[in-house]
Amino acid sequence: MRFGPVPLTEALGAVLAHSVQLPKGRLRKGRVLTADDLDTLAALGRGRVTVARLDPGDIEENSAARRLAQALVPDPDTVGLDLQEAFTGRVNIRATRPGVVGIDVAAVEALNSVDPMITLATVPQWQRAWPGMMVGTVKIIAYGVAETALGRAEAAARGALCVRPVALPTAGLIVTEVPGDPVSPEDKGIAAVAGRLDALGVALEAVQIVAHDTESITAALASL
Repeated sequence: MRFGPVPLTEALGAVLAHSVQLPKGRLRKGRVLTADDLDTLAALGRGRVTVARLDPGDIEENSAARRLAQALVPDPDTVGLDLQEAFTGRVNIRATRPGVVGIDVAAVEALNSVDPMITLATVPQWQRAWPGMMVGTVKIIAYGVAETALGRAEAAARGALCVRPVALPTAGLIVTEVPGDPVSPEDKGIAAVAGRLDALGVALEAVQIVAHDTESITAALASL
């Protein structure tokens, strides 16, 4: 990719590197300059503009980000993820179901080592996920990236992200109480546990309140 100032006469089809303020609105960076854009810049008295121009073999930023995201998540529905539309070289990856985030950490590190212009940021391994939560972001730093580098990144991290659903749909909770300090089924602690389980798609089916001694707890565990 070539980057730098050029005369307006050489800027047609190039990518605008810096936003340009207009009397009404602005030309945003990343825009592919048209003949009308160049006429507008000329009317402002500008003779040169800073642009990026892709070399043969370079892939435009949005196309590159889309390709890399599709390599990371080849089958979004199966792994509980959604690939959002590419914009400014970025694709956000969001969860579509509750669970925990599974990441092939070594694969992600390999992807991020391919080229400084290619990046993937993610939440930590085993982060609790919920529908709509952002799990990761692919970002192409420049306005384009070499096809060869993109291909290596695609191969490095193919299928590296997923949201693992909870295996057990129900849970039980044993709460102990001591003499003089009874526990109510409406206890805030019980409600908090139920809320955490619900966020993972797990129903709290059974709550047992028992005495704080070995025999009572043993019997409650056996009944669950």
